[in-house]
Amino acid sequence: MERAEQAVFDFKEKGKDALASAVKGMHLTQGLQKLQSSLHTVMLSMDQKIDRLGSMAEELHVAKDTAKITERNPEQGIIFQTQKVLFQSMRSIHKLEQKTERLQQQIGKLEERQGKQASLKDTLQELRQETAPRQLGKKEKQKAAIR
Repeated sequence: MERAEQAVFDFKEKGKDALASAVKGMHLTQGLQKLQSSLHTVMLSMDQKIDRLGSMAEELHVAKDTAKITERNPEQGIIFQTQKVLFQSMRSIHKLEQKTERLQQQIGKLEERQGKQASLKDTLQELRQETAPRQLGKKEKQKAAIR
Protein backbone atom coordinates (compact mmCIF):
# COMPACT_ATOMS: atom_id res chain seq x y z
CA MET A 1 0.00 0.00 0.00
CA GLU A 2 2.88 2.34 0.78
CA ARG A 3 4.31 1.78 -2.70
CA ALA A 4 0.99 2.77 -4.24
CA GLU A 5 0.83 5.91 -2.10
CA GLN A 6 4.40 6.74 -3.11
CA ALA A 7 3.47 6.24 -6.77
CA VAL A 8 0.59 8.71 -6.46
CA PHE A 9 2.83 11.22 -4.67
CA ASP A 10 5.52 10.86 -7.35
CA PHE A 11 2.89 11.30 -10.04
CA LYS A 12 1.74 14.55 -8.46
CA GLU A 13 5.31 15.78 -8.14
CA LYS A 14 6.97 14.54 -11.32
CA GLY A 15 4.20 13.59 -13.74
CA LYS A 16 3.36 10.59 -15.85
CA ASP A 17 6.94 9.34 -16.20
CA ALA A 18 7.25 8.94 -12.44
CA LEU A 19 3.94 7.07 -12.35
CA ALA A 20 5.07 4.81 -15.19
CA SER A 21 8.33 3.94 -13.44
CA ALA A 22 6.50 3.29 -10.16
CA VAL A 23 3.97 1.05 -11.88
CA LYS A 24 6.78 -0.83 -13.59
CA GLY A 25 8.58 -1.23 -10.26
CA MET A 26 5.50 -2.73 -8.63
CA HIS A 27 5.19 -5.34 -11.40
CA LEU A 28 1.52 -4.54 -11.92
CA THR A 29 1.55 -5.84 -15.47
CA GLN A 30 2.57 -9.32 -14.38
CA GLY A 31 0.04 -9.28 -11.55
CA LEU A 32 -2.74 -8.24 -13.89
CA GLN A 33 -1.79 -10.97 -16.35
CA LYS A 34 -2.01 -13.58 -13.60
CA LEU A 35 -5.33 -12.16 -12.42
CA GLN A 36 -6.74 -12.19 -15.94
CA SER A 37 -5.60 -15.77 -16.47
CA SER A 38 -7.15 -16.85 -13.17
CA LEU A 39 -10.44 -15.14 -13.97
CA HIS A 40 -10.54 -16.82 -17.35
CA THR A 41 -9.88 -20.24 -15.77
CA VAL A 42 -12.65 -19.68 -13.21
CA MET A 43 -15.04 -18.62 -15.94
CA LEU A 44 -14.31 -21.76 -18.00
CA SER A 45 -14.76 -23.92 -14.92
CA MET A 46 -18.08 -22.29 -14.12
CA ASP A 47 -19.25 -22.89 -17.67
CA GLN A 48 -18.44 -26.60 -17.33
CA LYS A 49 -20.29 -26.76 -14.00
CA ILE A 50 -23.34 -25.12 -15.55
CA ASP A 51 -23.32 -27.71 -18.33
CA ARG A 52 -22.99 -30.50 -15.79
CA LEU A 53 -25.93 -29.11 -13.81
CA GLY A 54 -27.97 -29.02 -17.00
CA SER A 55 -27.21 -32.67 -17.64
CA MET A 56 -28.20 -33.53 -14.07
CA ALA A 57 -31.48 -31.68 -14.51
CA GLU A 58 -32.26 -33.66 -17.66
CA GLU A 59 -31.46 -36.93 -15.92
CA LEU A 60 -33.72 -36.02 -13.00
CA HIS A 61 -36.48 -35.06 -15.40
CA VAL A 62 -36.21 -38.44 -17.15
CA ALA A 63 -36.30 -40.18 -13.76
CA LYS A 64 -39.42 -38.22 -12.81
CA ASP A 65 -41.07 -39.14 -16.11
CA THR A 66 -40.50 -42.82 -15.44
CA ALA A 67 -42.05 -42.33 -12.00
CA LYS A 68 -45.01 -40.57 -13.71
CA ILE A 69 -44.74 -37.32 -11.78
CA THR A 70 -46.65 -34.26 -12.98
CA GLU A 71 -45.60 -31.74 -15.66
CA ARG A 72 -42.15 -30.19 -15.32
CA ASN A 73 -41.44 -26.43 -15.23
CA PRO A 74 -37.65 -26.24 -15.58
CA GLU A 75 -37.42 -22.59 -14.48
CA GLN A 76 -38.78 -23.39 -11.03
CA GLY A 77 -36.25 -26.07 -10.20
CA ILE A 78 -33.32 -25.59 -7.85
CA ILE A 79 -30.88 -26.63 -10.54
CA PHE A 80 -32.12 -23.94 -12.92
CA GLN A 81 -31.89 -21.33 -10.17
CA THR A 82 -28.33 -22.45 -9.41
CA GLN A 83 -27.43 -22.22 -13.10
CA LYS A 84 -28.93 -18.74 -13.23
CA VAL A 85 -26.71 -17.56 -10.35
CA LEU A 86 -23.67 -19.14 -11.97
CA PHE A 87 -24.40 -17.37 -15.27
CA GLN A 88 -24.65 -14.03 -13.44
CA SER A 89 -21.35 -14.74 -11.69
CA MET A 90 -19.78 -15.65 -15.02
CA ARG A 91 -20.88 -12.32 -16.48
CA SER A 92 -19.30 -10.47 -13.56
CA ILE A 93 -16.07 -12.42 -13.87
CA HIS A 94 -15.98 -11.77 -17.61
CA LYS A 95 -16.34 -8.02 -16.96
CA LEU A 96 -13.46 -8.19 -14.47
CA GLU A 97 -11.37 -10.03 -17.03
CA GLN A 98 -12.05 -7.30 -19.60
CA LYS A 99 -11.15 -4.58 -17.08
CA THR A 100 -7.83 -6.24 -16.29
CA GLU A 101 -7.08 -6.40 -20.01
CA ARG A 102 -7.79 -2.67 -20.37
CA LEU A 103 -5.57 -1.92 -17.37
CA GLN A 104 -2.77 -3.95 -18.92
CA GLN A 105 -3.10 -1.94 -22.12
CA GLN A 106 -3.01 1.35 -20.21
CA ILE A 107 0.05 0.27 -18.25
CA GLY A 108 1.70 -0.82 -21.49
CA LYS A 109 1.10 2.63 -22.96
CA LEU A 110 2.56 4.25 -19.85
CA GLU A 111 5.65 2.05 -20.02
CA GLU A 112 6.10 2.78 -23.74
CA ARG A 113 5.76 6.50 -23.07
CA GLN A 114 8.37 6.32 -20.32
CA GLY A 115 10.88 4.62 -22.59
CA LYS A 116 10.36 6.95 -25.55
CA GLN A 117 9.96 10.40 -24.08
CA ALA A 118 13.13 12.27 -23.25
CA SER A 119 12.98 15.00 -20.69
CA LEU A 120 12.91 18.61 -21.79
CA LYS A 121 16.19 19.21 -19.98
CA ASP A 122 17.94 16.42 -21.93
CA THR A 123 16.53 17.70 -25.21
CA LEU A 124 17.81 21.22 -24.49
CA GLN A 125 21.26 19.90 -23.62
CA GLU A 126 21.40 17.96 -26.87
CA LEU A 127 20.42 21.05 -28.85
CA ARG A 128 23.07 23.13 -27.09
CA GLN A 129 25.73 20.55 -27.85
CA GLU A 130 24.74 20.50 -31.51
CA THR A 131 24.86 24.29 -31.86
CA ALA A 132 27.99 24.81 -29.73
CA PRO A 133 30.52 23.69 -32.40
CA ARG A 134 28.86 25.89 -35.00
CA GLN A 135 29.07 28.96 -32.76
CA LEU A 136 32.72 28.35 -32.01
CA GLY A 137 33.44 28.18 -35.71
CA LYS A 138 31.75 31.55 -36.29
CA LYS A 139 33.67 33.20 -33.47
CA GLU A 140 36.98 31.94 -34.81
CA LYS A 141 36.09 33.29 -38.27
CA GLN A 142 35.28 36.68 -36.76
CA LYS A 143 38.58 36.76 -34.87
CA ALA A 144 40.45 35.80 -38.00
CA ALA A 145 38.73 38.59 -39.96
CA ILE A 146 39.66 41.17 -37.32
CA ARG A 147 43.35 40.21 -37.34
